[in-house]
Amino acid sequence: MRCTTIILVCVLCILSSSYAETLWFWDLTEEPSGWSHGDHWDFTDSGANLYYYNTQGISGLTTSLISNDLYLPPSVEGKDLSISFTHSLDYLGRVYDQPMWTDIEARVFLNSDTSCAYAYNDYVYAGVHSWDSLYTEDYGEKTLVLNSVHEGDLLSIEFYFHTLIYGAINSTFIDWTITDLTVETVSTSLEQHTWGSIKNSF
Repeated sequence: MRCTTIILVCVLCILSSSYAETLWFWDLTEEPSGWSHGDHWDFTDSGANLYYYNTQGISGLTTSLISNDLYLPPSVEGKDLSISFTHSLDYLGRVYDQPMWTDIEARVFLNSDTSCAYAYNDYVYAGVHSWDSLYTEDYGEKTLVLNSVHEGDLLSIEFYFHTLIYGAINSTFIDWTITDLTVETVSTSLEQHTWGSIKNSF
């Protein structure tokens, strides 16, 4: 009986460890094949880095880092999908007597659905004062889970920065590093047919 119990535990451990499947992983120290990026992105030993600094004169900046089309394989059928990444962000904007808006986002699209899911969104606004400043920072891992995906579903991932500042007297600083981007299946329980297979083994 003890031997049977040990075997059952080993089988459960093997099944549990194989249940989460990593579909894609990028450390982003170099640009993945098929991806595209806008101005001011670089790929360093630390990961994908958006660095921009400008004193006076910027009226707006839009730039993005976008994955290629990722088609989900048969093994994902009916499972949940986890998209996670690690990042560090520092942003500072200053403007004189004018409004200012800034968006910093990580967006995930499934089947090109425009009602996209957000893994991370930081929207900041400054009103009209003599001098107005926006500062935001964030560090750590961000994770988004998509429920019940299917074979052949199209996944795309986009990191996006946009700032709009009115007026000539202003300054902008952004330093955003993204790394360890992982797409994997997740599950919290063993399927019923798996339990049946285990029982039939003894």
